[in-house]
This record gives sequence, C-alpha cells and structure tokens, in this order.
Amino acid sequence: VELGRAVARFLPALDPDVVRAGAYPDYFTASTMPVLGPLPAHPRVVVATGFSDKGFKYAPAVGQAVAEFVTRGDSDLLREAPVELPG
Repeated sequence: VELGRAVARFLPALDPDVVRAGAYPDYFTASTMPVLGPLPAHPRVVVATGFSDKGFKYAPAVGQAVAEFVTRGDSDLLREAPVELPG
C-alpha cells in the first residue's frame, strides 16, 4: 500500500498498483567461482548459479555452454572455464 502511494505521488504517469514484487538474492560460493555443469546424481539437470555480480556479463557464454551441453552432451566452456562443478 505504501509503495502504491509513493508511485502515485512521485511517478503519477505510472499505474500505482503493484503487479509483482520479489526478492532476488545474489548467490556466492566460498571460492567465489560460479557453479556450472550437470548434477552428479541427476546428469540431465544442468546447474548455472553462483555468479553473484558477474552474472549479466557472463550470461551469453553461460547460455551457450548450457545449450551446447544440453544438445551435444559436452561444452568446451564447461571443460576449460574456471568454474566449480556441482557436487
């Protein structure tokens, strides 16, 4: 309710009704390296997390690596990049 009032007051051209709200935490690993690759217990599940503040910069390469892994079963990036493997 307070957010809607603030929007109506300071941004009158916007609809003040909240459509969606959420919390989006940053995930970090102890080593600060992202976790990228298949889960050992479920090899058809690919994990791509722990990028913290680098996620947007790495998104194109990560998307390509995950797509390669899903379609070919392998990815040069997953073999060569300094990332942690799940597990």
